[in-house]
Order: sequence, then C-alpha cells, then structure tokens
Amino acid sequence: MSIVHSNKITRRTALAGVGAGALGVVIAAACGQATMATEEAPKAEMAEEAPKAEPTAMPEMETVTISMISAEKPTTRPVLEPVFADFSDEMPHIAIDLVPSGGWGEVRTKFYAAQAAGDPINIMENGWSAVLTTFETGVTIDLAPLFTRDKIDPAATFAAPAIDMWTVEGRILGMPITMSVDAMAYNVELFEANGINPLPVDLNDTDWNMETFLDLATQLTNEDRTQFGHGGGITCSNGGGIGTGTYWGVGPWDSEAGRATIDSPEFVDALNWWRDFGDKHRVSPNADEREAAMGGQSGNVFMSGKVAMQLTCTSFRDAPFTWALGTMPYSGEGPSQSGRTWTHPLQMADDGPDNNDLAWELFKWLLRPENGGRFPPSAGHVVSPLLNDDASSLAQAGYLDALGVDPRAFLLHSRTTKPAGWGLWTFTEYGDISGDLNGQYREFIAGNLTAAEYARWAADLINETLGGR
Repeated sequence: MSIVHSNKITRRTALAGVGAGALGVVIAAACGQATMATEEAPKAEMAEEAPKAEPTAMPEMETVTISMISAEKPTTRPVLEPVFADFSDEMPHIAIDLVPSGGWGEVRTKFYAAQAAGDPINIMENGWSAVLTTFETGVTIDLAPLFTRDKIDPAATFAAPAIDMWTVEGRILGMPITMSVDAMAYNVELFEANGINPLPVDLNDTDWNMETFLDLATQLTNEDRTQFGHGGGITCSNGGGIGTGTYWGVGPWDSEAGRATIDSPEFVDALNWWRDFGDKHRVSPNADEREAAMGGQSGNVFMSGKVAMQLTCTSFRDAPFTWALGTMPYSGEGPSQSGRTWTHPLQMADDGPDNNDLAWELFKWLLRPENGGRFPPSAGHVVSPLLNDDASSLAQAGYLDALGVDPRAFLLHSRTTKPAGWGLWTFTEYGDISGDLNGQYREFIAGNLTAAEYARWAADLINETLGGR
C-alpha cells in the first residue's frame, strides 16, 4: 500500500520534526555562522553595494506512506504509534500507516489479499506462520541482500535462536523484532513456608537439574493432594511432545541432516520422564484435582495459590499471592536450553525497489536498541531479539514496575533456548501433520502407547513428510 502524499517539507517544518537535543545542535551551529558573518569589511571595499542574493528555496520532498500490519491487541497501537511517530520525526519523508486488523488470522488474510490486489501492505509482523510459508507463496522477500548491502552482520546483531529461526539456507525471511520465551514461575509464599530457597536465575546452575526439580516438586506436594509441586505444562509450545527433550538438551528434529530425532533414545527417555512426572510421581494435579483447586473457576491452576511451580511464557497478573520467576531446570550439556522460544519477525512484501528501500529504513532504525527495544511490549513480550541487552531494558523494567516481578529469566533463556520444534516449524507441511502428532501424543499420555511406539510413529510421519528438507 504505497500512498504518496505531496506534503512539502520546508526548513521550518523539517526543524519542527527534530528532537530537542538535535534541534539544539542545529541552532548552535547556525548561531556560530551568524557571529562570523558580522565582522565589518574594510570601508574601501564598500563603495559599491553588491546586489542581494535571493534566498535559496529548500527542495520540496514528498512524504511516502509505508503500510504495516500486526495483530491488534490492547497494547498494539498505544505502543507502536508513538514509535512510528518518532521514526517519522527522524525521517520526515516516510510515514508509517498501521493497517487496522484483528488477530493473526486476519493479518494473514489482509496481507495476502493486498498482495493479490497489486497494492501490497509493505510490512507484516508475523506471529502465526511457519517460517517458509509466506516466502514460498511469493508474498514476502529475502532480506539477506539488504543486510549484505548495508554491511549488517545478523549473527552479531541478533540472539542466535531468533535469527536462526528466520534464516533458511542463507535467506533471511524476516527481521527478528520481538520474542516469546519460557521461564519457571514459582509461588514465593509456598517456598518460604516450606523453608525452600528461591529458584536460581542462572542458565549455568548445574545444581538446578531435573533430579532436583523432581525432588522439589515432590516435597511441595502434600499427602492429601490439595497442594502441588507443579501445575503441569512442559513448554508453551509442546504439541506432539516436541519440547519434552529440551530439558536434557535434545530436540525432535535435526535441521542439518533433515531428519527426525524424536525417536532417539534420549528423546524417548524424556517422553517417559515427563509422563511419569504426572502419573507415577503425582506432583501435578489431574483434571479433577485442578478443578477442585480452582473452585470451579477457569484459568491457569497456578492462580489458585495451591501450586508451587508453573511453566509460563507470559505473566500471572493479579495473582493473590507473591510470585517470582526463575530459569528452568536442565540436565544437558552447557547452558540451559529448556523450553522454547518463538520469535516474531517483520517481513517485507515486494513493492518495488524504491518502496522496499523506504521500508528497509524502518527496519534499520529499529536495529538501534533505543528504538527496537520499544517494540516487544506491543506483543506483550519482555525480550528484544537484539543482542544488546539495552534493547530489552524498557520491556524488562515495564514488567517489573507493573507486576513487581523481575523477568530477567526470560532474557537469559532467549540467548540459548532454541525455537519451538528445533526447526520443524520452518516448514508449512509441518502444520499439516501437527494435528495428527497431537492426537497420537494424547494416546501416549493416556497410556495407550509406549514412548518408543509413539516416537517411532512420529519419526516416520515427520520423515515421510519432511525428510531431506
């Protein structure tokens, strides 16, 4: 959507768009020049007055409107509109129009429809798609040539999980802009009542592993089963059990080999461990116990105050008790990779070189931490994918101020925890089989399949659909 306005930019209107600090520099420079010009010329040279030159008019500039679409949440416009206004203050020839929308489904529909109509929406925040979907259907472009042209090193700019998720065979299919990340919430009051220290906020704490996690969950589950060590849930994206192995540093897919690893011995052990966690050790409430704990109310069982620990990727606003966040337990090699990350990128439609370059100006402006760091709260996130920690400072401080809870665990996990599925969600076809995987995984959880049987079936289906990709 490339609406060209003939807004004329004069010296006065240009200065009006400059920030106070920059405007002070402009005024200081102008004053310096005026002082130098007041020195008198020798009288002998003033016999004939030189003709006065006509003032030189500033060239007129057109303001081009670049359109963008994102899912409409209560936080979207209040956060993004001031960001875009500040961008246009610095770049007066570019205005950003935030296209009205609904949820991610409507974002997708409108973005595709605009492209088909020949009047593309220039930029889309993608929170719904498999990585390759929009590129393979021809509605978004590869950004790698723009990064290369402007000598921007993606690996030195973004956290590895974020840029790796949106890079396929050297093509950069979206610029990471905000991240959803998992962490472990815990009920501070239950911990203190049982004489237990706070959970660590440290990815390298080897004492905080799956064995100590089970011990702690067992200790915090009482005999009459009105209090539970853990509320259930493994990651915020665990369809088909694909996140179970992450707590031991193993995943369901090997991107380099192009084959499933969900049937590896380590992953099968992880599937068994998590099923035993609920069924054998009984440290999480079953359906009836969850309903009793909630007193008939809907919502996350952690909010009942009767659960000590709970996986989360958001927050527990208005909880009737004090809670905090720690990193997740881990028994693998190196820093914790437990859970999952999910990165929203900005993707660009092909609207011709001129408009693409204007859209790219916004992308580059958002690479500055003080600018890009303002974006995550629009999605309800607290982590920027930019490697510079300053980029996450605003969102982290906002979370702390609003909830009284330090969200640093999210930031730490964003640096090492891999994207959901370890690459499976790269492919559109994975969405076609994810429902079948979910169904069979439920059969496994119900005890109708062994872990090995489920893993073998799942690996066959994944390899048949995606093998060699």
